[in-house]
Amino acid sequence: MTRSSRRVRTVVVDGVPFVWSVAHKHHVLPASSPGTGTGRCREVFSAYLKGKRTGPLRVWFTASEGRGAGYPAAGVAWVSDGARLVDINLNTPGVAAAIVREALKRGWSPGASRAPVLIEAGFELVADFPEHLRNG
Repeated sequence: MTRSSRRVRTVVVDGVPFVWSVAHKHHVLPASSPGTGTGRCREVFSAYLKGKRTGPLRVWFTASEGRGAGYPAAGVAWVSDGARLVDINLNTPGVAAAIVREALKRGWSPGASRAPVLIEAGFELVADFPEHLRNG
């Protein structure tokens, strides 16, 4: 499923409306890193309280060895151990609600601060999601 990286949608989590979107970014590795001069794809999930853009949540899913982001399908992050492929479609409302719910459980307090809350380890955040939210 392809989608516009600028499209925002609403999802209600435990009675509270949130606005969320997914964007595809390219991250260039610093000069001191292995693979200098190369870039990595990154899917960025963003959410905030509907009507309040302060204190947004940003979750990064950055491609690395055995992990993919945004390819071959926009908004999809996947992990492969060589024998098995597990993917998660960040474009679906069920996954969006689960990410928001997990971030709230981990202490995200939307609207409490103007600064964004960044979770760089998106793959770890969704690792224990139930099977019906994984594999597309």
